[in-house]
Amino acid sequence: MKKIVFSPFILFLIACGSGRQEKENVSNTITNMDLKKDYEIKSIEAVNSVSISWSKPVKGLQLGVDAENNNVSIYLKNETPEPILVFSHVKADKIHLDPFIFFLKPKNTNEPYKEIQLHGARLKSSPIYLLLKKEVLIHKVDLLFWSRTEINGNYEIKPGFYELKLKYEPKNNSQDSWIGNLEAGPIDIIIK
Repeated sequence: MKKIVFSPFILFLIACGSGRQEKENVSNTITNMDLKKDYEIKSIEAVNSVSISWSKPVKGLQLGVDAENNNVSIYLKNETPEPILVFSHVKADKIHLDPFIFFLKPKNTNEPYKEIQLHGARLKSSPIYLLLKKEVLIHKVDLLFWSRTEINGNYEIKPGFYELKLKYEPKNNSQDSWIGNLEAGPIDIIIK
């Protein structure tokens, strides 16, 4: 009978390999943290959904929002023929959507809206400005992930029916970018 002997190094490699796979699977479930998928830019014609709630245009820019469960899509649309430079996000260890804020409240209640910010603590970061030419910028956001961050008080959203509003208010104008205030919604959202 032959004896199979594994060295401690081989056992270590086997153990590390399975742990690495689990980390990859976990990171793939949080799409807005994948730096390769910061955003999408599409033509106006490609973003023609009736479920999107659009703000009124301000200086050529419109804000839109729609949702499926806790997955929320944020849209910035330039309908003018002139390019508009917009503050899109901040790139750090994960994507931070500093100029965007969600407001959430249970549907059909008199409760105040809960503010959910889409940024957090970071050491190094770079603001990302994008030039939109009659196009739509799209961010996909996991509402539950951001509500549970420290800046939002680790807010736990219970399953149920909610109203969601979105605000875009960039304050940094270091790039001569669009400055103003846009509000979209409210839309109905179901958290499961």
